[in-house]
Order: sequence, then C-alpha cells, then structure tokens
Amino acid sequence: PARFVVLAAALAAAVPLRAQARLEGVLIDSTRTLAPLANAEVVLLADGRRATTDRRGRFRFDSVTPGPQRVAYGALWLDSVGVPVAVQAVEVPARGRAQMTLATTS
Repeated sequence: PARFVVLAAALAAAVPLRAQARLEGVLIDSTRTLAPLANAEVVLLADGRRATTDRRGRFRFDSVTPGPQRVAYGALWLDSVGVPVAVQAVEVPARGRAQMTLATTS
C-alpha cells in the first residue's frame, strides 16, 4: 500500500492538472430593443460547446480551459436579416470566472 501511495503521488506530480474556470455573460440586442437577448446561441469555439441564453440574455460555460478563448454568438432572426455571426475574444483566468457582455452587431 505504501508503494501505491508513492507511485500515485509521483504520477500526480508528473501530470499537471489544468485549472478550470467558469465563463459567463450576457448578450444584449443592440439592433432592436437594447435589452437582453433571450434564446440566442453562444458557442465556445475551442471545444464547440453551445449554450442558449435565458430570458435575461445570460449564458454560462463551466470547466473552461484558462487562457484566451473565443466565443461566437447569434440568433436565427439576425441571420434572416443578414447579420453575420459575431465572434469576441475573452481571457479566462486559471481559477474563478470570466465575465463578458456581448452585443449584436448594429
């Protein structure tokens, strides 16, 4: 048993764990209402995860790798009027959370 503990400790030291953080924010409709945009899609481009904004325009991603990240966002009605999907960069800290405010292209 003691050898197992030593081996496990050595393996843990050899494989650094990457801290994970939360990325959260709000999406604002800057084209029509200047209010939070519900039911829009937000995509974390690094891994393709998707979130749908709630009625207050909020979204959240848990367990995000720290460092620079890019987020794409849009809504079906924006696409139908020719507004392209937007992309915004954010720096995610090693621990805790990153917050961002997104706005549709006006």
